[in-house]
Amino acid sequence: MAVDALLEAIKNLNISIARYNLEHADRRPFVLPYRLHQFIQLSCDVFKSLHTDEERRHVTLEPELTWFDQDGRECPLFPVVFSRLSGEEFFCVLVQKDRLVPRDFRELFDAAESREADDEDGTDDRPSRSHRGYLVFGHEPGTADGWTTDSLRGVLPEECFDKKKNLTATYANCLPKRIFFDQTGRCSFEQSPALPYAAWFLQAPLRFDPTAELVYDGRTSEKTKLTSIGNDGRSSGTTNLTLSMLARMHQAGVEWANNKLLSFTDNRQDA
Repeated sequence: MAVDALLEAIKNLNISIARYNLEHADRRPFVLPYRLHQFIQLSCDVFKSLHTDEERRHVTLEPELTWFDQDGRECPLFPVVFSRLSGEEFFCVLVQKDRLVPRDFRELFDAAESREADDEDGTDDRPSRSHRGYLVFGHEPGTADGWTTDSLRGVLPEECFDKKKNLTATYANCLPKRIFFDQTGRCSFEQSPALPYAAWFLQAPLRFDPTAELVYDGRTSEKTKLTSIGNDGRSSGTTNLTLSMLARMHQAGVEWANNKLLSFTDNRQDA
């Protein structure tokens, strides 16, 4: 097979390079110094559609903007990140009037925009008409792990409240809010028969992670709170590859005394 021939060619090339470097050990630089991490590609992000039914939801590692479902409707695909503490999924969204639009998790946040008021007198506690945030699925009201305003307020520390037990301006919009939508991205903060799906909307930057019941200060970066599946560095990839190679050597019948592989990691390179 072509794959077997390719693997054999790569192996022979590495053996030839190693022999040449041994025979000319007094020369610098070496020919193609072999570094394992050079061959490890970082993983990609994961993108998902808004379907709540796992059988209908589209999941891909390709950075696609849209996807057509079984009914022929064009559906947006959203980058998904994960809470570093709870592991739950956070869909990266931008609310634009009555639409949910995908947004890049790595984009820079405009702190002033994230704190803007929704109306002049401040009585409307809904997110602004165009706002960055996240969707969290599950935790339906009335279920065992369901969220309510009172239950979530109960896990917030005292510094989040003023003397009248109202949330301070800093944390006024940190609690998740119910949002309704369909698979094409049409959305509203008011329930409607035309919008069959529901989730929780959290504003970004994330000040409160309800899945982990943890409050963050304004100096904590989003990447400290949330992570994507492509966020692991080459050191993690090198470690996993090393363990896999040792396991394969054992399966191949290599004696334990000879089943050895040197791997090290520092803050500048892996080998």
